[in-house]
Amino acid sequence: MVVTFSNAGNLFAFGNPSVESPVSRYLTETSDGLAASNGGGIEDETATEAEKKIGEAVGSGRWDLAVGDLGYWRNLMNSRRRWRRLNVWWRRMRRRLRRRGGIVRGWIFRFWIDRVVAIRGSGYLGSWLIKKLLLKGYTVHATLRNLGEESKTSLLKSLPNAGTRLELFQADIYNPQEFEPAIEGCQYVLHVATPLLHTQNSKYKDTTEAAIAGVRSIAESCLGSKTVKRLVYTSSVTAASSLREDGFGYKPQMDELCWTPLNLSYTYNNDYILEYTKSKTLSEKEILEYNINGKLEVVSLVCGLVGGETLLSYVPSSVKSVLSQLKGGDQFPLTALNYLQELFGSVPLVHIEDVCDAHIFCIEKTAIRGRFLCAAESCTIEEMANLYQEIHPEFQIAEGSKSGPDGRCKCDLSKLRKEGYEFKYGLKEILNDSVECGKRLGFL
Repeated sequence: MVVTFSNAGNLFAFGNPSVESPVSRYLTETSDGLAASNGGGIEDETATEAEKKIGEAVGSGRWDLAVGDLGYWRNLMNSRRRWRRLNVWWRRMRRRLRRRGGIVRGWIFRFWIDRVVAIRGSGYLGSWLIKKLLLKGYTVHATLRNLGEESKTSLLKSLPNAGTRLELFQADIYNPQEFEPAIEGCQYVLHVATPLLHTQNSKYKDTTEAAIAGVRSIAESCLGSKTVKRLVYTSSVTAASSLREDGFGYKPQMDELCWTPLNLSYTYNNDYILEYTKSKTLSEKEILEYNINGKLEVVSLVCGLVGGETLLSYVPSSVKSVLSQLKGGDQFPLTALNYLQELFGSVPLVHIEDVCDAHIFCIEKTAIRGRFLCAAESCTIEEMANLYQEIHPEFQIAEGSKSGPDGRCKCDLSKLRKEGYEFKYGLKEILNDSVECGKRLGFL
């Protein structure tokens, strides 16, 4: 997904009669709340004091403080005389800021709210991520392959603040140039999408070729926009196996230097899993090249198996794999679980809310780039089974799923933590929330 910074909804539009002032909207919408919090107003504050307070904030580059003082503006506007004084100050400040390059078309500030585009906003991770971004006050541009799918668009439109802060775009990885309108003018790009099913009669021979072309095209669109500060790419631990290149045993530890060998054969796999692994591995390598040549600031979050609740009306495939020991029947989720243990000697897991918070952390941090494993814990399939029996004894572990492939490798999951990110959910919470999700949706 891509987060964009478009002109609509920016903070100030003074001096341009064709642009409705967001300040006026803000003051109208929040007047009752401001009156209550200020005891009905701040009558003892003079216009000069308010002007000075806002001017100091703007002059020092503290746009957050200037915005916080909008309460003063509402009270000043009650007096025509005071409003004239404030308008004189504003014209003077506007001239100063224009010289500093701080004003854009229509005298609109660029320092209000960042815009985020989420590529494939209707998926498990994308929908959760959009919800969190909207709740944090971001304006979000979400891309979907087909805006005509009512079930997907209605979910996103029902999210808090979606009516004023969410805009939907139609774009498909198989036609990556379609993402340009969403990316244009944005500051941050969250690239969550990966093609899972090959589109027949396309110019690409498979999903891997489409994924590589997609990340390359999106990265070039970011560069062409001249406004994108950072691209955050959602990768998978399937691209970071600690297996040795010859397939005999594991490296001393799994960390950000590990890449999955694509020339090996695996006991637990199928065509879908192998194609997904290849696609994620090669497209991540492609996008990280932009860090090497310095063209674009790129963060790759290598996410573990994601569990927890969902906003969707069905249980996502990753949550099915987390629950596969309790369910039985369908072998695909259990095969995927065993495949992960075969890659690492254990299963790296992460909660959906931690994954979303990590993405937001990566766009809010002042400076960050490179590859980061995003998993709270790593455990074996046997350890998962034992914990399930402890916290959910009402379920029986499915036959043949109490243990996985042999071997164990140490997982170093500290790099993201060293940047200051803290995971909120441990293994027990991940498994428990996944069970509650499965029960709520009738999967268990």
